Amino acid sequence: MSTCLELLLFGGEGSFWALLGVNGLMWAWVLLRPTRVVRVSRLHVRGARGLALPGWILLADGGFSEAALRHEFTHIRQMQRWSPLGVALLLGGGYAWLFCRFAWAHRRLPRFVELYMQHPLEREAFRAMDEGGEIGLLIGEIPAMTRDGRSREGSGRGAGC
Repeated sequence: MSTCLELLLFGGEGSFWALLGVNGLMWAWVLLRPTRVVRVSRLHVRGARGLALPGWILLADGGFSEAALRHEFTHIRQMQRWSPLGVALLLGGGYAWLFCRFAWAHRRLPRFVELYMQHPLEREAFRAMDEGGEIGLLIGEIPAMTRDGRSREGSGRGAGC
């Protein structure tokens, strides 16, 4: 017999276990397979130069930099650490908490960028951009880099995601 919480969140009996099973498969995917890097013409998120999905990093043409790759790979490591579902819950819960805290402190609704820059998962990824270090095993088209960390093919606009 399912509880009211399961019915509300997952739609019925057995759905909870199905969700955990899917999360387990995605977690295994992220842990066991090398991350694939795919270059795309653009991302449909304003200002984004990269996007991390379980096992994949999408990088926008013209926005590639080693720092952007390091930022997105940090999100892959977070998925390896907490599972893709865990990261989704941390993102949602973190943004909800930051939204309430910001609205209470400033008596206005925050802009997304104000929340984005304060989220602990993003702060970890931005620190990784600055610190350098090993990126990890990647598969895909990664352009040659210049000495200053910019792509020889891209626009050279610097790092950022």
